[in-house]
Amino acid sequence: MSRRNGSPNRTMLGSSVPARVLAFAMLVILGLLPQPTVAKEKTTEPRGWELIQKHCLYGRVKVCIISGGVRVTGLDSDISWSCTAPDWDAYLYSEKRKVVCRFPCDSWSKNGIRTALSVASSEEFYRWPRILVSRKKYCGINSRHYSFTGTLKDGASGNKAYGKIAEYITDDQVAAPRQVAAFLQALYDVPIDRAIPLKFSKRVEHSFGFRLKYNNLVEDQVMLDTLRARPTSVVLALKPKELANYKEIPENELIVKKEELDEAFSSLMGERKADKPGEPNAENKKRQQQARDSKAD
Repeated sequence: MSRRNGSPNRTMLGSSVPARVLAFAMLVILGLLPQPTVAKEKTTEPRGWELIQKHCLYGRVKVCIISGGVRVTGLDSDISWSCTAPDWDAYLYSEKRKVVCRFPCDSWSKNGIRTALSVASSEEFYRWPRILVSRKKYCGINSRHYSFTGTLKDGASGNKAYGKIAEYITDDQVAAPRQVAAFLQALYDVPIDRAIPLKFSKRVEHSFGFRLKYNNLVEDQVMLDTLRARPTSVVLALKPKELANYKEIPENELIVKKEELDEAFSSLMGERKADKPGEPNAENKKRQQQARDSKAD
């Protein structure tokens, strides 16, 4: 047979390669090609905890807790607190007024934080016998419920002295450095514990005149309570970036504003509040209001 007509030994690829080998080769080629990616659902792990608490001295505060420290922001005032690693010094400051006061860790960890607003101490409860009453959720957080009592009869709390008892709730879920818990306990003036304080109330007996039964008044004073708590992935900066540039002033001047103190004393003395420079006095305000009313008519 001539070469022009082709050789009988020369055949097409499809007729000489088994189909299964060809299919395997195609699968290998397809496997090497880039495959379309399926978008995975983005999950954000919680970075910390956010608590809304109410304290008898500081009012409502927002507490942001992460592994690096804690920030307490006043919701009823312009003051905030920060306590962060590595030195764990505490800072009281006002971002609005650009002023700051520093509490070294060695100081607040040993002596607590006694602010200018403090009028009473809970230190008497620090060394009282503490009884774990229950473990249950409080504001959605696993917590421990304690009672400070002298005796415990039939599951009811007894009295220690002068009819006083105290109840204390701490968290059993928030993972925070021990310095964070210690700082919050010092700030709120609540008993020492390894966990974040959630609520502290104490029963106080008042007596009037002779200590007769009908002259005694027993009431529960809520020193600290938690209104809301949730894990969060969005956490505020623990300190303002420009904190180092704030003016350092005494703590009592930062917490109690001078103008508010002057106004309080003036009110007690029955004095009329002085008009600010450039501000119209009461008579001028009255005339201006009458003029506006007449134009409206």
